Amino acid sequence: MSKLKLPIIISNWKSNPKNLLEAKTILQKLDKEFTSLQKKDKKKKSIDLLLAVPSPFIYPIQTFLKEKRNSKLKNILIGAQNFDNTERSDVNNSISLTQLKSVGTQFVILNDSDIISENENLKFIPEKKEEKSSNRFDANRLLMERLNGSSIKIEEVKQESKSKETTKSNPLIIKKLEKLEEKIRATLENGVIAIFFIKEDNLDNFKNISEIIKKTIKNIHYNLFDKLIICYEPSREFFKVEQTDMEDCLEKTIAIRRSIANMFGIDSAKKVKILYSGKINENNVKEILKNGGVDGIFINEESISPEVLAKVIYTAK
Repeated sequence: MSKLKLPIIISNWKSNPKNLLEAKTILQKLDKEFTSLQKKDKKKKSIDLLLAVPSPFIYPIQTFLKEKRNSKLKNILIGAQNFDNTERSDVNNSISLTQLKSVGTQFVILNDSDIISENENLKFIPEKKEEKSSNRFDANRLLMERLNGSSIKIEEVKQESKSKETTKSNPLIIKKLEKLEEKIRATLENGVIAIFFIKEDNLDNFKNISEIIKKTIKNIHYNLFDKLIICYEPSREFFKVEQTDMEDCLEKTIAIRRSIANMFGIDSAKKVKILYSGKINENNVKEILKNGGVDGIFINEESISPEVLAKVIYTAK
């Protein structure tokens, strides 16, 4: 597999399209629209896209793309969303990583919500502990956090000071995160790109981003990081607003990168690609890539049309 080109663009079809014919039609429309846009530009641009399709479509879609020799879609990598087991699957309607790899799957999306249900977010159980705290300590800590580029807020520091509590993670959640880590590691060790998708709606608060990163990649060798992509999706409330919050995007990107650097060093952290999956369209994609600190975008909206997708990809290049 050749090195991924920047910016990395991923589109997830999830349960859409409903059948293979519809999938091929969407690809044809995508190719037609992109070709039309390219003719208007003197600088030739080629599509470089990671496209997640329903598992049964992986092999036929790859064959379809190879047959379109003159298409601009030759640089599309085809992947799937999640798998049930690593080696084999004895359960009906389940799929293994081995099966996905055997049909040429080039990447797998591993979503934290596949492990953590909507009703059991990555919350923390308070553990009482006697500990003295002073205003001076809190002020010094806040200053250091600011100097290090953290976005921790004064109110959070004050609240933590008042509580005089430390926290530990829910053992059930930790067990599920360990299972997620096994999937990520197995995917990378099999030479397949692992896309770890983090949804803010599955986190109890901002600080948990660091916790979930720590607990899901701590046992993965840094030599595999060149095939690891971490994608962050803000709360669904962000999708209701007109503009993407660039400050939030940059803030979360820094938090993810710093969490990896704290464990493996900055050089290893730079190998991991970080993507943003908020409200993305042709009007804001340039700004996201320029000011969001990310290596690419993850388009996770089922309703996006092939014509709009083509414009987003074209504008991003």
